[in-house]
Parts: sequence; C-alpha cells; structure tokens
Amino acid sequence: MNYLFNDNIQTVQACEFPSIITPNTLELRDAYSQWNFIKQLEDNWDGYGAVTPSVSTSWNVLALIHKLQAYLKSSPFLFPNPHGTISIEVEGRNNVIIEFEVGIDEGHFYIKGEEVMKWGYMNTNAEEDLPSTVKKFL
Repeated sequence: MNYLFNDNIQTVQACEFPSIITPNTLELRDAYSQWNFIKQLEDNWDGYGAVTPSVSTSWNVLALIHKLQAYLKSSPFLFPNPHGTISIEVEGRNNVIIEFEVGIDEGHFYIKGEEVMKWGYMNTNAEEDLPSTVKKFL
C-alpha cells in the first residue's frame, strides 16, 4: 500500500495486526495498515522536522479504534501530525465528521458538520469511555 507524504510516495510493508484487536472487516484493515505505517515513521518524516509518534501514542490510537469500532460506518482515516500526535477521522451521523487527535496522555476531538462545530479534550487512557459529546454524533 502506498501513501503520499511531502510529495514522496512511501510503501507500507505487510501489516502485522496486534493480538488485542483483530480487524473483522476489510475496511478496518485499511485503518490498521495506516496505523502500521505511521508507527514505522522516523523523526523528520516530513522533511521539516516532524516528531515521530511515541509507542504510547500509537497504542492509544489502537485503543480508540477499538472503542469506535461499534459505531463506524466506514473505515477511519489515520494520519500523523508533525508534533508527534496521530489523528483519526471518522464519519458520524448526518454527514458529521469527527476528528480525534491522540497523544500520550490526552487528546482532542473536533466535531464538524453543517449545523455543528464542537471540540473538547479527552483522556486517552484505554480504560476511559468515549466522551458523551462524541457519542451523540456517532
């Protein structure tokens, strides 16, 4: 699978799925392939000094995908951010887009739609449930 970063096409090696989460649909396999690619990035992956996401951040992303799995209408889209976080974009109800930015200890969510624009903080602890504000739009 190929991804485009900073005008360079990079190829993802075969994806190894973590034993705690086994994707049961082809759509989630795309998300896990994206996750596998992101966790292999090295510092300066964008050519402008981007920081590599930490192992903790990568595992927090997997935990969030697991929490979202029951609500997903299509595959989430994952992408790295230059300051070491990873974003997950999912489609919610009524054409609402929900974007999560996941870090080591905390994260943010952004809910965007024709009649709604909300954001908030969230704990990225695997034991924490999804924020109720987010659940309303999934």
